[in-house]
Amino acid sequence: EEMRVKQGQFLNIMERMAGVDKSVIGPAVASTRELDYRNKIVLHGGGAPDKPVLGYVGEDNKLIMDVPVCRLAQPEINELLGTFRSDPVRMSSVGGKRFTLRFTPKDGAVAWIGNCATNDPWMTESSAVGDMLVPRDSFAQVNAGVATTVVARVIELLKVSIPSVVIDLYCGSGLFSFAAAGAGVPRVVGIDNDPSAVRAAQRNANLRNLNGCVFLARPAESGFEEVLRTVSAQATTVIVDPSRRGLDKGVVDLLTATKVARIIYVSCAPDTMARDVAHLCRSGYRAVSAQVMDMFPRTAYFESVTCLETGE
Repeated sequence: EEMRVKQGQFLNIMERMAGVDKSVIGPAVASTRELDYRNKIVLHGGGAPDKPVLGYVGEDNKLIMDVPVCRLAQPEINELLGTFRSDPVRMSSVGGKRFTLRFTPKDGAVAWIGNCATNDPWMTESSAVGDMLVPRDSFAQVNAGVATTVVARVIELLKVSIPSVVIDLYCGSGLFSFAAAGAGVPRVVGIDNDPSAVRAAQRNANLRNLNGCVFLARPAESGFEEVLRTVSAQATTVIVDPSRRGLDKGVVDLLTATKVARIIYVSCAPDTMARDVAHLCRSGYRAVSAQVMDMFPRTAYFESVTCLETGE
């Protein structure tokens, strides 16, 4: 029922907001896990000094709802959370601060209060393109199983017609960049405004001996504009994976002006994605496929992958 509702929402948003014909929208892909799937959660400390609480922020954006166990998180995270909560001294130290818990198969469960300050800032994340070094406090796909499905879909779209260049905007630690390289793309340029993520991406590329992969620590718009001067738009595919805010306006303007051959839009927010797709379609692109990937079961959110082409 959840998948039926989410597919219905996606169809409605894509037709109504983006003007995309429902015939290009594929069947929704469910997560293999409905619970116990998140590899990272961020809780907040609150309550009185003699009765501290640790949990999620309530609907009023003020109240901290105490969360002894998060059913979305992987069991290893909940085990570490339980150990932390059993120590009154530790609980009282979190008041007014963020408490982050993260898990990878190689590193196990780790946690920190506030900003991540450690002599070992790296974790090893399992992914569809092999193990990757990632900064502890940077963005990561929270559902490893569905992330693998998303990567497989991106690779499938790239292999329809292997481009000469892939520009990976909002690239993070390089997941889609390495997927593109593995699909046979000879030149890949990743761009992200998080310097620590870019350092991780370049380090991952060096460990793989991927000389065709280069990463730039730039805001999306300026980095994109810089790279566009050195490529042929007709031979270029752009992969975008922005935050819930969607694409920066400057990025949309550059895409509409240059008309790259293909855009693969990975999104965790269908409303802002549909807004951007509508703008791109008005400028000459057309959506050729779109699909829901349920990255966030038992929540109102989901991931999607949409492919646009110019037809030129």
